[in-house]
Amino acid sequence: MRKGNWLERLLKRTLRRQAVTTHNSSVSKRWAGIDELPPELMEPVLDRLAEGSDDPAAASKNLANLRLASRATRGFVDRDPLLRRVQLPSQVTELAEDIAKVYPKSGLSDVHPAPNAANVRSNYPISAGQHIAAVGPVLRFLPKEFRAKVVDDIRELRHPGARADAILAIAKHGDFTALSKSDRRFLVDDAIRLFGSGGNPLAFRSRASAEALARVHAHIEPEQHFELEQKWSGNRRLKAVFDTQLEQRRRVDADRVPDDRTRISSAEIKVLQARLHEISRSGGLDRILDRRAVERDRLPKIAAVAQALSDGVGEDYSKAQAELQARNEVRYRDRPRGRGR
Repeated sequence: MRKGNWLERLLKRTLRRQAVTTHNSSVSKRWAGIDELPPELMEPVLDRLAEGSDDPAAASKNLANLRLASRATRGFVDRDPLLRRVQLPSQVTELAEDIAKVYPKSGLSDVHPAPNAANVRSNYPISAGQHIAAVGPVLRFLPKEFRAKVVDDIRELRHPGARADAILAIAKHGDFTALSKSDRRFLVDDAIRLFGSGGNPLAFRSRASAEALARVHAHIEPEQHFELEQKWSGNRRLKAVFDTQLEQRRRVDADRVPDDRTRISSAEIKVLQARLHEISRSGGLDRILDRRAVERDRLPKIAAVAQALSDGVGEDYSKAQAELQARNEVRYRDRPRGRGR
């Protein structure tokens, strides 16, 4: 049986009246019935509604509405520190969605990320890594369909340099834990395959793949570690490239200051929204005359807005999401079993 089915059936039974409410129904009517659940059932229902692995915006909206539904649901949400930590202001997800509009609907450019200077000055396509860098910091605030599309677009790339550049961009600028387990595994497998391919350990694809693997080292599974070790077996230059990247990442992680900042305020988000609007409007006639040149200039600025938003929310949100998912998994594993199951 697919994981979570028991809870989804419970939700459907409990919230049956939600499906037949009119557009003008109040929040309390929309969520009528949930406050009648006993505590041992209300807790898993709220956790399921709050889990943002599929859609962080919908999860946060669920929690906000549940706080308004009744005194009982408000008390459950307010008393649970984990539920409070996974709530995002609607402004965060709205700004993330605006940033995501810069991502190409038609997919990523299958070009080498480091063309010569003459090509940069011409209408050379924008690299996959540049587009991913712009949206990477806000991936964790976007629906799973968008995250999956980014990985699917990487799968479509055929140029080794383009693939290595795209994987590095998502490891460097994105939250790797926001991706599905299968997508994380694919990216690691592909980075291992690209690492050292072509016979030159110092080629761009090898260096970019080594840095990507070093950045997501905690997500490399045992069998992937074995494959990586086989890759550099008998090739000291290749192992030296990886060891150098891994040591650099360990030094950076050791020097990192704990993230104890308060979350970004509404006023600070408005400043970022205004900045994004200003960037989007810039260009004038240049946008018509040389669209790629203008976009190439804008992308780093949009990436800076995305990073500021991600930094403002902080690492605690992702940690809270991971803790909530783990709590749901434990609850599912330890749930009472009926006869015949």
